Amino acid sequence: MGKPRTKAQAERDRLQVSRMYNEGYIQFEISQKLGISQATVSRDIAFLIAQWQKDGLKNIDEQRTRELMRINKLEREYWEAWEASKAGKKVTHSKDVHEIDRSRQEIGERLEEIPGDPRYLAGVQWCISERCKLLGLNAPEHLKVDSTVTFAEVLQKASEKRKARKREG
Repeated sequence: MGKPRTKAQAERDRLQVSRMYNEGYIQFEISQKLGISQATVSRDIAFLIAQWQKDGLKNIDEQRTRELMRINKLEREYWEAWEASKAGKKVTHSKDVHEIDRSRQEIGERLEEIPGDPRYLAGVQWCISERCKLLGLNAPEHLKVDSTVTFAEVLQKASEKRKARKREG
């Protein structure tokens, strides 16, 4: 266990932890970059979240509710678009009929079924996935480390996952 941080050091660290946490870094990456323990990073994040809620700068529940409402609205729009993409299409057809004493034209209509556009279902799936993430319903991700993997490779993999999450978000 290292020596305790001064109040100024703790404030400097929390400023950096706040920035990196909001950029999607995981606690382990933050601790490595700042040279502090992962436990200290965890305590700093808990402190920051409590402070954000107290100060009203970042009311997490309110923000989560707002995001859920946006996701729900988007999902409804995807479902409506999916249903519209499946709607039948009226097709008019005509046929000349020749009989012995006369010719006539028969005109008919039929409803042609159309398979729905799968892109809308992909949108619904995205909404469900994002809602599960926001509500914390997904199982935690496990980082499997075997003895043949170097520490640098583990950090690289974690960094790639963080970048992928940023691209998705």
